Amino acid sequence: LVSWLDILYLTFRFSPVFAFPLHDAPKGKKVLHGKVLALSPLAAIGHVTAFPNQDLSKAVPLASLVDDAKQGNSGPVVLFAEGVSSNGRGILPFLHPASPVEGAGDGAEAQGI
Repeated sequence: LVSWLDILYLTFRFSPVFAFPLHDAPKGKKVLHGKVLALSPLAAIGHVTAFPNQDLSKAVPLASLVDDAKQGNSGPVVLFAEGVSSNGRGILPFLHPASPVEGAGDGAEAQGI
């Protein structure tokens, strides 16, 4: 993710659900593997332009987001694996709490690429 403009483009092009992995939990807190923050376009813009929201009570399993998208209950899932925006000069380390989802393709088949 380079800027909030990417979120606007994806919103108007695909109407997706934006998913951001959670950062490492503070000491004494349980790490929620396989869970992400599912955000609306406006909340996603806020997430990349201000301090990222880490409200663990809003964490949802990535698998359930993908299942909802497959059933047509929501748009496609856009997972920002870096979790934050960057200056576009390199790839930030991916956050790893999101585990692979059974039966999920690489996304190319869903878009007809």
